[in-house]
Amino acid sequence: MIAWFGRYRLILSLLLPILALLGMVVGKESVRSLGAEVRLAIEGFDPRDLLSGHFLLYRVDYGPPVCHSAPENPGGPVSPVEIPAFVCLDEPRRFGYDEPEGCRLAIRGSCQGGRFIAGIERFYIPEEYARSLDRVVRDKQGEILVRIGGRGGAQVVALLIDGKPWDQAARSEFSSPEPFGR
Repeated sequence: MIAWFGRYRLILSLLLPILALLGMVVGKESVRSLGAEVRLAIEGFDPRDLLSGHFLLYRVDYGPPVCHSAPENPGGPVSPVEIPAFVCLDEPRRFGYDEPEGCRLAIRGSCQGGRFIAGIERFYIPEEYARSLDRVVRDKQGEILVRIGGRGGAQVVALLIDGKPWDQAARSEFSSPEPFGR
């Protein structure tokens, strides 16, 4: 009896993490394929850390000011405390700490250190394009294509440079042998 219970415990302990991972993948893929598509402007924001490994880090321009007056935040608007927040992307765009009523398209995130964090603030890029993309994003020529799910979860689908996917822009507009004319 004890050996039987131990065997099932082992099988269950192996299956649960796999099922949890599978559920996360299915959830992310459903947002990516079924979510509403939105373009958002981006810009570089920290000259010391725009590139972190192979990730391009940027600040998303949502339109209205975000995380400007956090409610009940003992540390003020730049406190490291995480406060749930929303950006409604319906016109007129608006920001709030409560889920927006009557908003068909909203991004769920949180205010942290005076910034709205929604999990879309970085994009993986190959190392050889890093410096050039850093420069282009600093010059405010970048946008991200984002898919937003029904509960406000967002995923970056593409990085756009002057309206084109970044890799296509690199091939068609920059004719030097090195990416983006480094």
